[in-house]
Order: sequence, then structure tokens, then C-alpha cells
Amino acid sequence: MRGEAEVARHREHHAAADHVAVQPRDRDRLEALDRLQRAAAELRHPPALARPGARAARQPCRRIGTVGAGAERAPAPAQHHHLGLEAALERLERRDDLFERGRPERVQLLRAVQPDAGDRAVVLQGQGLVGHAAFYVAPRLAREPRDPVERRAMEIGLNLPVMVPGLDRGRLEAWCRSIDEGPFSTLAVGERINFPNPELTVTLGAAAAWTRRVRLLYNVLVLPMHPEVLAAKQIATLDVVSGGRVVVGVGVGGREEDYAALGAQWDRTRPRRLERQVARMRRVWAGETVVPGALRPVEPAPLQPGGPTILAGSIFPPAIARAARWADGLCGFSFTLAREELDYAFGIARDAWRDAGRPAPPRLVTGTFVALGPDARAQMDAYLRRYLDFMGRAAEGLIRLVPTIGAGAVRDAVARARDAGADEVILAPTTADPDEVARLADLVG
Repeated sequence: MRGEAEVARHREHHAAADHVAVQPRDRDRLEALDRLQRAAAELRHPPALARPGARAARQPCRRIGTVGAGAERAPAPAQHHHLGLEAALERLERRDDLFERGRPERVQLLRAVQPDAGDRAVVLQGQGLVGHAAFYVAPRLAREPRDPVERRAMEIGLNLPVMVPGLDRGRLEAWCRSIDEGPFSTLAVGERINFPNPELTVTLGAAAAWTRRVRLLYNVLVLPMHPEVLAAKQIATLDVVSGGRVVVGVGVGGREEDYAALGAQWDRTRPRRLERQVARMRRVWAGETVVPGALRPVEPAPLQPGGPTILAGSIFPPAIARAARWADGLCGFSFTLAREELDYAFGIARDAWRDAGRPAPPRLVTGTFVALGPDARAQMDAYLRRYLDFMGRAAEGLIRLVPTIGAGAVRDAVARARDAGADEVILAPTTADPDEVARLADLVG
């Protein structure tokens, strides 16, 4: 089959390339992940990068090999070399012939595992139909020297728990009012289609009626799934009825089935389409006529002059750099809020905005899942198993690595984001219980 041939060519490329690739197949992926983590913990190398954005030094690396279904770890052959974390990710992004077609081997950076080991094992999860996972082992980023980060006051927002079943009108209203009355800066909502969550813009419209103060964040709108002029009109309307409180995070998404449900095109052009769509939305908000011969522009105009702030839901380094052309900042997400991960992404964004001649630095927003209360571990596990079900059994390895469970761990994660220079962190609760808002308010207030 063509997909299998592509996977084979992908393996051959990375076996010859200068970094380690391990691709578990569908069956026994959890066992493969465990074997990889143990192997990664055994590796020890000197740092390859002095700081985010620095050129990577070539370092020797032991090739772990390909882990197949139920197979033992392949013996380590002769020494190979790799280019380090940054160069490996850049090489992956350049291979968009594979990674932007929705095939099984398309990858997305999720997190770094073994953060305290001498090496970084970077987990990249396939988001195609089959759900292969690729794992890259690279030397960890050195902690020093690190470019000084301008310390700014960091805000904390909350996602509505829209991905949790059973969120009816009463609970939605209770969550919205509690967030607005608490110490939080933003009320955020995410988007899925083939999932039991309420629709994004309708939910934010209800939140606009139930709140008076907090910003309302699209976190994120998968814009290439939607007609951009209709999206611009909906967002402008929400901006008017909310009194100018809307912020728009946009991205290309990672679920092909959601695109299919809306009859939208899923292909490698999604990033370029996104950029064109954002430009057209800004033209709509500026009052330009986007339809030749139309008697009037698309209205209403947003309450915020020129339209709401637009943030890029970008993860890969080249995508973050490209966002400097069209976005006002980043709207990222992390499974761990690891300091090295945030330094890396934020450093790329700051450099890209400066190189693009942008007059203001990027707004840096990130987020993570959280769980408090007496059953926090079970709550987080159940939520992530449901939300990450597209990953199959490979999700179990990631679930065990999420650290933001309990008050102390959440407080530490928020501190890491603050120290990295984040402007705002959006916490994503994993329960529909409205009491979670009060617990989080006590923690961050």
C-alpha cells in the first residue's frame, strides 16, 4: 500500500539522517514508548545548543533503532551523529512533502520527556489516519548562558471545560460567572467537530452574555475549516456584543476527520491558506469591500479598531517564525510547561518578530491541562484518555508524563511559564465541576 511505502521511505531517510528516529506501529505502542524512555534515560551527551536560536553542534548519538509491534529494542549499531534538537525539528518541518498531507507519518511536537536526563527525548506524535508515533533523541538545551528575559506581569486565564461531557446550560453559566468574578484574565474555548463539545462561537456568545470583564479567547479557531469572511463577521459580531473583549487564536488543527465533517480541504496548503485567510479577515474588519461590485462591506465592524488581536497556534519553529508576518503573538500549548520548551518557542518568536521589523514584541500565550481536588490523578487520566483517543494506546505514555496534578505542581508550572516570559497562561481544567474554579482561584489569586 502507498501509505506503507511512504512509512518505509520515511524510516530509510531518518536511518541515514543525522538524528535518531523510532517509529512504533499501532500494536503495542505503549510498550514501545516505555522501551524508548528507558533507552533515552541511559544516554548521556554534552549540550548541543547554548540557547534557543543557536546553531547546533554535531554530537555523537547511539542509534536506538526501529521498534516494531511487540519487538524487542533493536540493538544499537555503529555510532551515528545528529544535529541536535533545533536542527532536527527544522529538518522535519522542511520535509513537508510528508508531514503536511495528513499521512500517518505527519508529526507534531508534543513535549520533551526525561527532562532531567543528560539527553532530551523529544516526542512527536503522528496525526494521520494510522497514528504512528515518531521519537527523536537529541542533547538537551543547555541552561546557560540564556538571553535575559524581560520580566512582565503574567496573567492567568481559564478554558471552559467544553471537552468534558455533561456541560449543560446551568454548568456553563456557573463556570462563566465564576471565571468573570475571579482573578482570571481570560475565558477561553477550544474547537473540535467530531467530539461532544459545544460549538466554539456559539459558546463564546453565551459567555459574552454571562460575563462583563474577562477577555473571550478563541483557543483556537481552526480557520482553514471555515469560510474566512463568515468567520470575520461572526467574530466582529461577538466583539460588538461583548464590548470589545475578543481575542482570536487561529491554527491549522490536527484532526483530518474534523475537516472532512465540514467538507473542508485537508492538505499541505493549510498553513498558506491560513495566512491568506487572516489577511482577508483583517480587510473585512478594516471596512474594505471584499466582494467586487457589492453595495456595502461585510458588517458589523468590530468594536476594537482594526479588529481583535490575532494569535498564532503554532508549534514548529518555522511556523512560529512565519507567524511574525501575520499574527500579533502566539497562542501555544504544552503538556508540561517545561522551562526549556517555553524558552525555545518564545526565543524563536522574539527573534522572528524583531527580524520582521515588528514595532512591538509578540504576545506570548501558552497553556496546559490541570487537575485539582481529591481525585485529581483519576480526573486527569480520564480526561486525557477521552481527549487523546485518536492516539490509541500511545496516549497512555503521554498521560503519565503530565505533571500538572495537584496544587503544588500547578503552582510550579505557572511559575515556569512566568520565568520564561509568558504574558499569559491559559489553564485547561479537566472536570466540569464548577468548584474547580474556586480551587484554581485560591491557587493563583
